[in-house]
Amino acid sequence: MLADSVKEKLPALLASRQGLAAACALFTLLDAKDRKTAIKQIPVGEMLQNKIAHLFLIHVANTLDDTQLTKKKLLHESLKSIDDMISDRGYQAFTVACLLPPAWKNPLLGKPDYDSLNFLKEHSTSKKDAETRASELFKIA
Repeated sequence: MLADSVKEKLPALLASRQGLAAACALFTLLDAKDRKTAIKQIPVGEMLQNKIAHLFLIHVANTLDDTQLTKKKLLHESLKSIDDMISDRGYQAFTVACLLPPAWKNPLLGKPDYDSLNFLKEHSTSKKDAETRASELFKIA
């Protein structure tokens, strides 16, 4: 199963913008079951501290249909770090993305970030539209 190896492959992929685009594309193409498996494996705390990896978390928050899993795995884990990371720009971008998705409306993201996060977006397996997901995440936050 592709999602089983996501945890091992992400550090290598998320070392560059091109790798970020590839990771986002892979996540976009995964079916709902594989996305859930993948999200449960990722080290959110570590990824929040990485200047590229945090962008993948933004992508996940903006594409995962299961907003309760997003709440439990991404938002809950990130809020544990709020005191230590509130001044970090990547953390701020992640938090804004979860409060005000979709990511392309995020004022802390530039065009290269936007392009990476939306690579192969037209082939997404997501069933939920972006506005519904955004509304649900906003209510949770």
